[in-house]
Amino acid sequence: GYIARDPAGQLVYHDLTHLFSKLLQGQTFADIWTVKVTSAGILFQALQHLFLYSPSTGRAHLWRYSGRFGEIGTYHGRVFAQFRGEGLKYLDHGHWKMLPGGQALTKHIYADLPLPDGGILFLITDGSWLEYRNGEVHSFAMQAGLPAASYFSDGASLADGTLALVSTDGYLYLVSPQGRLLQKVHIDSGYLSGITPDKDGGILAIGDHAVIHVEWPSSWTVLGSAEGLAGSLGQIARWDSHWY
Repeated sequence: GYIARDPAGQLVYHDLTHLFSKLLQGQTFADIWTVKVTSAGILFQALQHLFLYSPSTGRAHLWRYSGRFGEIGTYHGRVFAQFRGEGLKYLDHGHWKMLPGGQALTKHIYADLPLPDGGILFLITDGSWLEYRNGEVHSFAMQAGLPAASYFSDGASLADGTLALVSTDGYLYLVSPQGRLLQKVHIDSGYLSGITPDKDGGILAIGDHAVIHVEWPSSWTVLGSAEGLAGSLGQIARWDSHWY
């Protein structure tokens, strides 16, 4: 469904499940893991069901898969979905067809980050970083010392090409399109489940109990126990180009 404000300014949830009742024929479905806005409409991805809703026409479509779906998104204007165990397919007039080279992407993809030079970076649950470009799949060279892909719960591409990644223990990593670490900030005490760019170029990260807004580009960072500041901090002072 979706949330919209009523004439009084109150947020109201609008349930769309009834649009798919005839297509489901009484069948239940598991959690909705991903919602994506695409040129074809709004895609809702469950484990074995893929729902498409068109806000302009009100039409609904449903696809089932005996296996499990992975990441959904767009690549060069094509709507794609991962059929785990089969590969990456694109939507063509209501039918799913294998992307060239998509059969190499069978392991679970859970996030996709478009790259400024036309490729797309995938986060894989086995920890690998894979790049898809022009029908070919290659390993993506992340800076040595950066965690495996599976350490991150989600990622997004920002307007300037920066890759923003959130972790399972509250960290935000900002990485260049070439895989070099730009900044690492601890922004929450727990699990960060999602991230998306905001309209002004900043970042919205989703925590268990809050939505965190981070301005980007920004010179701000956080200094804490991870950087060696332990105990109770009392004062800070700048002298001779250093902070003490």
